Amino acid sequence: MQDFVHTTLLEPLATLGKTVVALLPNVLAMLIIFSVGLGAAWAAGSLVERVLRVIGLDHVCNRLGVNATLARGGVKTDPSRLVGRAAYWVVFLFAVVAALGALNLQPINEFAHSVLAYLPHLLTASLILIAGYLLSYAGGEPDTEPWSGKRPWLIARCSLRRSMPACRLREWWQPARGGASN
Repeated sequence: MQDFVHTTLLEPLATLGKTVVALLPNVLAMLIIFSVGLGAAWAAGSLVERVLRVIGLDHVCNRLGVNATLARGGVKTDPSRLVGRAAYWVVFLFAVVAALGALNLQPINEFAHSVLAYLPHLLTASLILIAGYLLSYAGGEPDTEPWSGKRPWLIARCSLRRSMPACRLREWWQPARGGASN
């Protein structure tokens, strides 16, 4: 009976304890990296926003009509704040990937690698969408052009169609589906 209890209860608990103790330094490293990354993300976002305000990005965007375009789209914040928040989220994403990499778990490392490999495609698609959005409202008076009501939607649709191949979603999800093709 004592051998049965030892084999069924004590050995698995001892193995679990050894695994947890072996994983604790990695979890501690993950927490430290995440904390430092969170602070760095906040600092980077604030710094970028302040530098852009000092440079006068808001004034330049106001003169170019970007603020009015953003307001028509329902965005009520300044361009410098938008860029600062974008910088925050980029640094935050890198901090999360680095923190998860500290765990030294193979599936998490592969996922982090695929996310980082996908970022250039996402950036390209975002730039195409932003350019299409800004171009859709640029120039012309609404009453003088026959396509004025449809022009923003047509340009936005074209920019969306051009940005989707840049995302390469099909290629990015291929490994997750086992390499099967449609």
